[in-house]
Amino acid sequence: MIEMERTNELVFTKDKVKTDLMLYKEKAELLIPGVNEENRFHALCSGNTTRFFITSTSLEDLNRMRFFFYRLYDAITEDSDIDFNNFSKRIVLANSRNFKKEREKYYPRFVRNILEFSEMGEESQLLYTVIIRSARNMLLKKIRFNFLIAVSASSTYTLSRIHDYAIQEIASMKSEVQWKLKMPRRVSLVDNLLKNPFNLVNFIRIPSEHDTIV
Repeated sequence: MIEMERTNELVFTKDKVKTDLMLYKEKAELLIPGVNEENRFHALCSGNTTRFFITSTSLEDLNRMRFFFYRLYDAITEDSDIDFNNFSKRIVLANSRNFKKEREKYYPRFVRNILEFSEMGEESQLLYTVIIRSARNMLLKKIRFNFLIAVSASSTYTLSRIHDYAIQEIASMKSEVQWKLKMPRRVSLVDNLLKNPFNLVNFIRIPSEHDTIV
């Protein structure tokens, strides 16, 4: 297991946040870690409360993530010693190797709907995690990246509902925006699959009903 350098909780200074897609496109590269490093984005949901965290194996990369969320959402950060290892069951979503990866795609409902599952039961907690790694293309000398999505729940019922929803969303994303996800039996992360960090907006975002394009 890769050891994270530090965990920060995001603290929002505004009552309402929204995602400016043009600014996201400009700053999305800040989410990509250096080669041989790993960044993580976490959303911990309990009932109507959702807390967001960022972690990294590199202090430099963590600082870049801090700046990203500050610019996008006016969020500041606080050190946290939260333990994310309390969930024993999870589902994992991975990118298919067989799809066009350059086109910009926007599918806003995925993150919002997953995080709302915790509201179905007061006793159920949900942890949504996106893991990002990168690699250098030796021929082009450019950095590419890839990510995994892990969703864990304290309730078997909630995890079952998320599993069913994820199956529907995999089909919808493929149909509507040609993004191909899968639920692998064996989890592995090919770290050089993608090259457009803007597409992380579909998976790393503070959900809002009023995301803007200007």
